[in-house]
Amino acid sequence: MINYVLLLGSNLGNSRYYLCQAMLEIGNNVGPILRKSEILITDPIGEGVRNRFHNQAVIVRTELDPESLLDRIEDIERKLGRKKQSTSDWNNEGRVYEDRTIDIDIVMMDVKGENCYDDRWSSERLLIPHKAISTRPFVKTLLSSLSVGKF
Repeated sequence: MINYVLLLGSNLGNSRYYLCQAMLEIGNNVGPILRKSEILITDPIGEGVRNRFHNQAVIVRTELDPESLLDRIEDIERKLGRKKQSTSDWNNEGRVYEDRTIDIDIVMMDVKGENCYDDRWSSERLLIPHKAISTRPFVKTLLSSLSVGKF
């Protein structure tokens, strides 16, 4: 079993509803949620994003490898109305900043179950730990509230 830290964000519609629905879907389709942070409301990043984000971090335990987890997360995002932009819409950082019903990122993982969350994964689709840890201060606040070890 692997423990993952997931970061959930929403800034379209009823954001608290989408966070709750995402957690239900994660619990039903990924594995049990062990802990969750408080909800933190943050200003949007990037051009074209108008609404403030509701952000929350969760720890989930699953047998899924990182790529399979990413597939499940993308299924959950689609089910909750997330529309991914095409690569032609990406900015020079390889990102699209947009309002969204739900965004779920894999931020950290703990393969050994030692509450260290220092395991790494790198592929064309996925990088763990997620770079948001160092670029978005609110992520550290959410991780601290989960007591996930060093970051």
